Formats: sequence, C-alpha cells, structure tokens
Amino acid sequence: MSDQQREDLAMSVRFLYQEKLLSATGHLSLRLDDGQRFLINPLNVLARDVRAEQLLTVDLEGKVVDGNDVVPAEIVIHTEIYKARPDVQSICHFHAPIATTFPIAGVKLEPVLFLAAIFRDGINVHPDPDLVVTREQGQALARSLAGGRAVIMRGHGCVVVGEELSACVSGCYYLEENARFQYQAMQIGTHVPLSKEELDRSYKLGKKATLRFWSYVKNTAGRT
Repeated sequence: MSDQQREDLAMSVRFLYQEKLLSATGHLSLRLDDGQRFLINPLNVLARDVRAEQLLTVDLEGKVVDGNDVVPAEIVIHTEIYKARPDVQSICHFHAPIATTFPIAGVKLEPVLFLAAIFRDGINVHPDPDLVVTREQGQALARSLAGGRAVIMRGHGCVVVGEELSACVSGCYYLEENARFQYQAMQIGTHVPLSKEELDRSYKLGKKATLRFWSYVKNTAGRT
C-alpha cells in the first residue's frame, strides 16, 4: 500500500465527519491493490480525529493484519461486499439522517438531482434493521445492494460503494444531498425524478463531477 492511500482515506473519514455523515459510528474502507486486504478506520478513534497511521489493515475474513486497534462491529459489511463485488474498491456505512428516513416513511428515494445519476440503477432497501455482525447478514446485505451504488438499511442507515475512494465519498455526499432535495420537494408538492434519458446523460458527466468533488474534499478536510 502507499502512504497516499492512507492519507486519502483518513482525510475522507474526517471529511465525512465534517459533513455529519460519520459520527460516533460509521466506517469507510479502501481495498488495497492485492484485492485481498483493505484499510478501514478503527473502532476506538473518533472519525473527527482519524489519522493515516491509525488506520487498520484487514483481510477479507475481517482479521486485523496491521494496526493497533479493533475493527468496527459491522466489519462483515465490508468483507462480504468486497467478496461479492470485485468492481468495488471502497465502501462506506453511515447513518445519513435524511436518506435513512425514506424507508421508515415507506417512501422510495429516487434520483432527482443530476449529480445523483450515479444511482441510476436504483437505490434498493435492505429490509433488516439489525446490526450486521454475522457473515450471513453481510451476505444478505450484499444481495440487497446487488449491482448498485447504494442501499438503505431500513431503520438503520446506508451503504455506498465506489469503484475508487473518491467515487465512494462523493456518493455518500450526493445520496444525502439528493434525499434532502426530494424531501424538500415533497414538502412543496410532488417530486419529479429524473427520466432514464436524463440519468444516462448526467451519468456521463459523473467522472468530471467526482474529480471536482475530490478537490473540494481535499480543500475542506485538509491533510493534517
């Protein structure tokens, strides 16, 4: 692994804390180049304070192979999704206050913002609100995620994945941002989701938007 990967992941954890997406709970991981290990923020360090040297290196069985802390209780979210999705390089589990509300209210969360076109394959709902602490629960969550970028755990929280760290972090931000705009629209009247054609057009802009967003992350969270 590179020092840059560690710095980027720690910076991203702090950024998501600043955005009120990670708090006393939640975890962000980054798969390493060998595909068999990943970095993750440790259980006993607040997201606000995470630094590169505190990150844990974990294998796909959830065992710490490098680091001086313990893994989050729901480490199987990461191990089982990485096993099921070779395309995924970064995973975040967090408790987004607005996005999490939609399944509680029995309302479907849909892409209404062009930057949410990354969720054009749908935002599925995982029916089980329990903590995901067994391999079987992790596998069930991976099935609910299927081939998408996000899944909402009913009465619990959210999981967002990305083909790289920047895509995962921006996805977390835009999932909650999209939820906020849909919620606001519903207070005024009805919401109008983006059409398939609109989603496909906007999706093509996603890479540029992610690069721009990554610059925002670096300038907001800093590297020290």
